[in-house]
Amino acid sequence: MMAKERPLQLRSLKADLVLMDDRAGGAVARAKGFAVTGTLGLLDLGARRRLLKLDEAFARLKATNFRYPPQIIDALLAQADEKRKE
Repeated sequence: MMAKERPLQLRSLKADLVLMDDRAGGAVARAKGFAVTGTLGLLDLGARRRLLKLDEAFARLKATNFRYPPQIIDALLAQADEKRKE
């Protein structure tokens, strides 16, 4: 599919959230009015909705070839710990 066709497809699907780890692609989607998150953000959302345990999901992700800034995972885990304490 051509990159120009993707926003049209997303609109036809009435997508609420676009999952995209590519920064340039995410910027284009945001410019077109879409809400965008990456893999880490999606896992965080799943944890907030109590669909998964964030620490377990990140441990499994770390065992793959997925590249990520470790400080983002650390910040999300710290935030989740704070929420649990409330």
